Amino acid sequence: MGIIDQNIFREKIMTKIKEIFGSDKNIYRSIEKVVTFGNASEINLKNEVSEYVVTEKLKDNFDKILDALHDGMEDGSSEIGIWVSGFYGSGKSSFAKYLAYGLQKDFTVDGQLFLDRLSNRINSGPTTQVFKKIVSSYDPAVILLDCATEQIKGGALPPILELLIAKVNQVAGYSTDSQLANLEQMLQKDGKLDAFVSKIKKEHDKDWDDIKINDQLRAKGIASNLASELYPEIWKDSRAFKTTRVDDMRTDKQKIEELLATVRQITGKENIIFVVDEVGQYISAKDSLILSMQGTLENLKDIGGGKAWLLATAQQTLTEDNPNARLNSDKLYKLNARFPIKAEIEASDIKEICTQRILGKSSSYSDELKALYKAHGEKLRHYTKLEKCERTMYVKDELDEKLFINLYPFLPQHFEIIISLLGRLAKITGGVGLRSAIKVIQDVLTEQLPSENEALAEAELGKLATTYHIYDVLKADIRKSYSHIVGAVDKIVALHGDNSDQAKVSKSIAVIQLLDDFHLSTKNVAVLMHPQASSDSIVDDVTAIVEELKNTPGCTLNEIDGELRFMTDAIINIEIEKNKIVPTSGDIRKVYEDIIKDIFSPVPQARLLNTKTVRTGVSLNQEGKVFRLLESNEEIQLEVLLSNPSEYQKTVEELTKSSTDKTASSRIYLTGKIEKDIANDIIEIVKNEGIYNTRNRYDDKEINDYLNSQDQEAKRLKDQVRRIVIQGFEKGEFVFRGANKPVVAYGSKFRECANGKLKEVAELVLDKYQQAPISVPGSDAEKLLNFPDLKSLPPALNHFDLIKGDGGVELDKEALKSLREFIIKEDQVEGRKLLEHFDAAPYGWSKDTTRFLISAMFIASDVKLRISGDDIKVKGPKAIEALKNVNGFNKIGISAYQANEKPSMEMLALSIKRLAQLTGESVAPLQDKIAEVVRRHFPEFQTKYSSIKTRLEYLKLPGQEKAQEVQDGIAEVLKGEGSDAAFRLGKPDSDLFDNLIWIANVYKGFEQGMESAFKEANVLKESIDALPDSGIPKELKENTAADFNTVEDITNDNEFVDRTADLKDAISNIKTLCSDYCQKLLTSENEKIEAEINQIKGSKDWSKLTSDQQAEIAERKKNLLIENKQGLDGVKDILNLNYTINNTLTAVREQISEYVKAKPTPTPKPGGGKKVAKDLSKFSKTIASEQELDSLISELDSTRGELNAGNEIEINW
Repeated sequence: MGIIDQNIFREKIMTKIKEIFGSDKNIYRSIEKVVTFGNASEINLKNEVSEYVVTEKLKDNFDKILDALHDGMEDGSSEIGIWVSGFYGSGKSSFAKYLAYGLQKDFTVDGQLFLDRLSNRINSGPTTQVFKKIVSSYDPAVILLDCATEQIKGGALPPILELLIAKVNQVAGYSTDSQLANLEQMLQKDGKLDAFVSKIKKEHDKDWDDIKINDQLRAKGIASNLASELYPEIWKDSRAFKTTRVDDMRTDKQKIEELLATVRQITGKENIIFVVDEVGQYISAKDSLILSMQGTLENLKDIGGGKAWLLATAQQTLTEDNPNARLNSDKLYKLNARFPIKAEIEASDIKEICTQRILGKSSSYSDELKALYKAHGEKLRHYTKLEKCERTMYVKDELDEKLFINLYPFLPQHFEIIISLLGRLAKITGGVGLRSAIKVIQDVLTEQLPSENEALAEAELGKLATTYHIYDVLKADIRKSYSHIVGAVDKIVALHGDNSDQAKVSKSIAVIQLLDDFHLSTKNVAVLMHPQASSDSIVDDVTAIVEELKNTPGCTLNEIDGELRFMTDAIINIEIEKNKIVPTSGDIRKVYEDIIKDIFSPVPQARLLNTKTVRTGVSLNQEGKVFRLLESNEEIQLEVLLSNPSEYQKTVEELTKSSTDKTASSRIYLTGKIEKDIANDIIEIVKNEGIYNTRNRYDDKEINDYLNSQDQEAKRLKDQVRRIVIQGFEKGEFVFRGANKPVVAYGSKFRECANGKLKEVAELVLDKYQQAPISVPGSDAEKLLNFPDLKSLPPALNHFDLIKGDGGVELDKEALKSLREFIIKEDQVEGRKLLEHFDAAPYGWSKDTTRFLISAMFIASDVKLRISGDDIKVKGPKAIEALKNVNGFNKIGISAYQANEKPSMEMLALSIKRLAQLTGESVAPLQDKIAEVVRRHFPEFQTKYSSIKTRLEYLKLPGQEKAQEVQDGIAEVLKGEGSDAAFRLGKPDSDLFDNLIWIANVYKGFEQGMESAFKEANVLKESIDALPDSGIPKELKENTAADFNTVEDITNDNEFVDRTADLKDAISNIKTLCSDYCQKLLTSENEKIEAEINQIKGSKDWSKLTSDQQAEIAERKKNLLIENKQGLDGVKDILNLNYTINNTLTAVREQISEYVKAKPTPTPKPGGGKKVAKDLSKFSKTIASEQELDSLISELDSTRGELNAGNEIEINW
């Protein structure tokens, strides 16, 4: 910059801010806080519209709505809902208000059509044409309603529909009270309204139109008395009128119909537009209001037929909601479908509007502002850049020369902050009394604010607006909802003064604290407090003041997660409670424990032979007491002690001595030399954590934020103490087995040192790890046991080269020797104990490794297993199941398998011979192969022969005990998975083998029908024994006795299987005799029956019977003769029938006697009956014997009954 330029700058530097604005921008003129529907006077409308700034985006919104109205009214559209949204103070109310008045055909302001004045501001020919076309073609009636005003008037929140009805009633000249309005409409319809008004004037000396508006309570009282006089059929008395609710009598649909009819009646216009301000804020408070609004739009659409529209304004878009009504958010969003036409007043417009209305600069001062920016702009941009706000609206516009000139003395982020603040405050207060954004800008410029000695406009050019200016302007509004924040600032103001730096910092923090999405760091506070365009950064100054305030007694400023906040007054009481906390020794020890745990997490670790990771446990020795903290089950333990410099050497000497004890052979001692006093920090940590733990008592967000800050402070102090302790360890020493060595001898970093010492110690403690220095995979033991031929075992399974080329096991390996020595020493050792022993020092083998080694020894018959009380000596399912995982291994016993316990070669040879005889399978003379065949076949034998004993018992055959012995013998062999099979089958006198041969023979006999034969013999014996001991049955018994003796002899013979043929012969003989005697018995019984029948027919009584009686008796005698009976069953049937036959014959005789004894019927006169033919042609006319004569007489005698009946008999010979 040249000398001339500098002089020019110096001359201009004295310019005051108020001088730089355009001559048409009177920054001191009156600007309303907000534009409302209620301010509708001509002068007010004239002033408002003359300053109305229509940005390009606002013009687009006018076009969108006007096009929708025009097309909808022309086509009768069903899309009649318009939603205009924008932040509080954005101009949405003025937008809707001016749109509404512009659509009113003859509405003028100061002699000029309002539409013309608005069109001048819009400055768009096409937009004005659509405006005028709608007005001229459709001339809509426009009803304006301000929900904010209505909300103030009453405590209860009626639905929007009720507010519209009240508003229309008011426009129509009716009362806004629905009940009074309904009465007025009835009176007008019936021609009684004038009389009603006159009577009130006469009796009460009151003007009805005045009291119904200004004294509604009195109006209702008067109306209730007159209503019962005028309409006694509806209201019998005044009380009835008061208790009747008109609203309850009509549906919402009926209300909409009447609403539209009333508007059309009073305006004479068909098309109607309802314009309702602040709908979103109003209905979001209650779920029922949202649902009612939804119904109102639906009814307007259905009933209005495209001629009734509703335009609503709201702070929310239809995806947002009032935080106080979060439960209704999804229902508010449902209005989205009811309001298809949407216009959003964007936040970006506010800068343009403010520039045009108030911040526009005079052209004569633009060069001065350019020079100011050129001199300091780059520095200003750097020092006013916000941190951690990248994705927020606060950094949307980056400062450049144009923005600097347009917005000065404000910066772009000031506008975003003002917009967010107004929105935040409006959501909580409803916007009552709140300023618009432009009004806040004006007040910051022109008001004498407490933070300054003069108004900002009076300051010299270069000074910037700040957040503490904004706080001063909005303080009263902030106090309504955030009294604790204002109260906190007031305390600082009382201490330091309103325009002190402390107060300015506090005000800035207070105002920004309201914005949830703003990162309230100390740096950002400094950015928003940047005082002059030419100033250097004030971050250091603000930081110092923040720290001062945080430490000021009674100041509730705290920093949480890097963000500043003022807490509530309740925080002071919590601070008092915190100071009352008295840390106990246990509390203090817990803090030390937490710090030690943090230092050693994860615990130190080292690698042995690059195959095993060794970790150390960690304990804290405090005042001679040891407290285990981490990995207490690890073999090697690290015990830490903290000592002050004066006691350090003594501690090392004592530890060196005690470390030589046998109990300390796996223990490393670590001494830390703590040179800084950390006791006070530990106490403060206890207090901070103690007060933080009371958080569940409180629901207040501010209190919980404070408690969270205490937790963060405790963590900060712990981190500080942690660093001190680590430094102490680095100056300390390791002590192990009588030797001490500086920590730093093992590396440059503490963790490196701890790991290095552990590696050194691990090699000494686990010196036998090298015998089995790999960790065998968990599944390899099972794979080894299941491998069919160890000669071809793959190298991947042949760990430690245990398996030789011939498939045998190399039992001289050091690891197997160690295992064998321990097993022999213990005699029989539990699996769990064995695994734990070799997992510990001096071995350190993994449990899977030990299990693999034992599996190899078991295959080699070097050890045997004890499983569920049974000795298992050979590989089989039980052994594999027990050895395949640690859980199974833990439950078994392991012992050495001695040579004298193994079967001889002779026994093995005899075993395989006998097995071949039993199973048909030939195997090698090896114990495990024999066991394998036994496991394969004996379970089948067990099942196959399981029913033999029961079948023998049922047939009463011998060998039942032997059958049980077979089952027991098989079970015993299988218990040990065939381990003892070679012993049991290889003995010369093997009971098991003999019994298996015998039972196989019995089973075979049963399969070939032997069982059915014995069953048949038993049935025959029982049946014949049950026959009578007289007559023919007795003869049958006597003749079958010899054969039954044969059966009995076979049944009692142990070799009954071999005598099956004799048994069947005996049964055949018995069955033949049964058949013969059945025929003999049949013949004898039938002869007896025939004799009895003839005797009955030959009796005198028979001839006395009538033909009907004889026919009846003859029917009963039918089928008495026995036919078709065979064998033993035939004999039994004949004997059973004999009783039935005798009873039948006896019954026949008794019946005949009854007929004969009956009183005889008088003989009818001859010729009185019918003629009955009697055919005797079967008889010879020549009688040669008495028998022929008797037969003829009997036949003739049978006709006697006909004669008795008075019939004539005609004989045909």
